[in-house]
Amino acid sequence: MIANAFPYGGTGWSLLEQGEINPKTLELDLQGYLIANPAGEALPDLYSWQQAIDKLQALTGVIIEQQ
Repeated sequence: MIANAFPYGGTGWSLLEQGEINPKTLELDLQGYLIANPAGEALPDLYSWQQAIDKLQALTGVIIEQQ
């Protein structure tokens, strides 16, 4: 299941939360993040948050300061 999406600056690329709803808590059990290109197609791999940021920096050449 895809949950929240986070745009990566103005690049058109996005990070998508991937997980499953826990039936006991009704919360998302986060498995990792997918990366979607500007056309909305997700790359096949699942990443940690930092791995996804590193991959997006490599793909786009854009470095965004994290807070």
